[in-house]
Amino acid sequence: TAATNPSPSWIVPGSVVCGSCHGLPPASASGHPVIAAGTSCGNCHPGYTTSSVNAVAHINGVIDGGSESTGGVACSGCHTDTWTAMTTSKFSDGTTVATHHTLGTLAGTNDSPTDTATTWSSPLNGVAASARSCVNMCHDDHTHTATDATNSTAHNYDVYSNASNQTNRAATTRTVATKDVTDYENSATGGMCLSCHTNPVDTSSPVQHPALSQAAYQASAHQGSSTNTAAGTGSQPWAYTLHDGSQFVRNCTKCHDGGVQPGTTLSTATALRAVHGSPFPSLLAGTTNPAGTASTFICYECHGNNAGNGYDYSGKNVYAESVKTGSSHPVNADASHSSVNEYANAAFGNKLGGATRHASCLDCHDPHQAQKGLHTAQKNTAAPALQGAWGAKFGGTLSNFAAPTSANFTKVTITAGTDLEATLCFKCHSAYYGTLPTSPSGGFTETDVARDFNPANASFHPVLGSNSGTIGNTKNILSPWTTTSLMTCSDCHASDTTTDPAGPHGSAAKFILKGPNTLWNNTLAQSGGAMPAGTFCANCHSSTFANSRSVSHTNNNHDGVVCTTCHLIIPHGSGHVGLLGSVSSGGTPAGGVQPSDSAPYVDTSTLQLGIGAYPSATGTWQNSNCGCGSVSTGH
Repeated sequence: TAATNPSPSWIVPGSVVCGSCHGLPPASASGHPVIAAGTSCGNCHPGYTTSSVNAVAHINGVIDGGSESTGGVACSGCHTDTWTAMTTSKFSDGTTVATHHTLGTLAGTNDSPTDTATTWSSPLNGVAASARSCVNMCHDDHTHTATDATNSTAHNYDVYSNASNQTNRAATTRTVATKDVTDYENSATGGMCLSCHTNPVDTSSPVQHPALSQAAYQASAHQGSSTNTAAGTGSQPWAYTLHDGSQFVRNCTKCHDGGVQPGTTLSTATALRAVHGSPFPSLLAGTTNPAGTASTFICYECHGNNAGNGYDYSGKNVYAESVKTGSSHPVNADASHSSVNEYANAAFGNKLGGATRHASCLDCHDPHQAQKGLHTAQKNTAAPALQGAWGAKFGGTLSNFAAPTSANFTKVTITAGTDLEATLCFKCHSAYYGTLPTSPSGGFTETDVARDFNPANASFHPVLGSNSGTIGNTKNILSPWTTTSLMTCSDCHASDTTTDPAGPHGSAAKFILKGPNTLWNNTLAQSGGAMPAGTFCANCHSSTFANSRSVSHTNNNHDGVVCTTCHLIIPHGSGHVGLLGSVSSGGTPAGGVQPSDSAPYVDTSTLQLGIGAYPSATGTWQNSNCGCGSVSTGH
């Protein structure tokens, strides 16, 4: 018999009060979605039309147990929060919707349970919002089961394997041939998301959401649905847990999810955001421009935002590196990065298409293409993690320590293992960027590293090519390095802690110097015929100067003399051999006066070397080759 109507009322007109058996709010303990007060249960459960709770026609013909519509009912009646997110600028809780899969607002049409002959092709926004519906985009009508699946009674087969057109959707055919339990699969269509998004979203110039490559994503590090760790709880899958306990596997929706974390039960309106709507750009779980608020940054959803949400689902805690007190790429301050606009508009000398100086994770990593793995040791090519990022490729010829021009650079999308890692760095740290800034270098204008590493220089670290033929080629090299090895920028610039994720994210040392040895300044002096303990150079070079070309390195003559008396303080490359700088007093030094003889390449407060003559290519440096304070005085 009908019970007294409680408030809020979960009542079917002409029936008993549902809450008298199911509780208020409805089925809260079983994970039922939140329903607004006064909403009729009959909106989703039209079979309940009797005054007896024990009648055979209780809900959809099931006694005391039916829980889901059998279909033919408009979507918005039950999925009110989803409907609101996709048709307005607000979620039902008042949170602003920044991006959403857009639907028209006409009830009965855009929430219709009937599929229409809509085809998704290029561009995707060519289908007007007024012609879109839940059923011609992603989901078939209820019930969400696949009759030939092993778990045929579960509701996790609720998306199309191929949503591109009405025939492929086969909305009324409930088999695993056309329905899926995940948003991505390595098939001809790529699954639900890529069956549409291999087409660009728009036709703007540049296209803000360009077409995606299934092959590139399949090979990427982000392709997958398992975590390595999860806030200290161990490995777990990315999945949406549905109301019946079954799980929908998340691949694309790891990142494009409106903010839902692994293992989430879809029991709240917030959890149901998924890719229906998000408070962040591109239907992401966070922002791409943290602007000082690291806790909302999308990359830290997996890469360890210890200061915010505490997650480390990747096992690569990049956040911890980004806040090291020595130095870092300031990704947490970025408020201006735009991958599409920067690549489209960048050209030699125009500061990344006019963008404000910044550093972003997305400057170095393309999230749909970046792959697992490190660069090949003793080589100079880009690591798989840089696949798909863009950079400025160096080419052409230059004379000794000459400044590069526009003719030396080509804008390219990086192919790992083929393009040089330095291609990525040059877009910000060379003349390609434009006028280089004075911060955070310490007040001096940053150097053009393409000029520094020019293989025509008298000496250089072999980032762009081998220096085995130069007379300045250093001999005191530690295994596995040899005189013919090549190297990358990240061989020197990375974390001070060798167990941290690779790459120049941050270091406790200045200049993002890589450990374990990180000391480099204008006070380091030779002691006992050896480098001081912890000297940065000792990561690759013998601290005792084994096989050195200078006799003064292997005896005590220079004990107490600081390294920058002779060598550059910025040791990328020099117009002189041996990464040396020279004073010009007393005559023109060997090789002539070079730009590298001036600040900031040398520390003018300590430089005293005067080079009178270079030794032969196979000879050693003798006292007669140089002097202290002038070229002519000798020793």
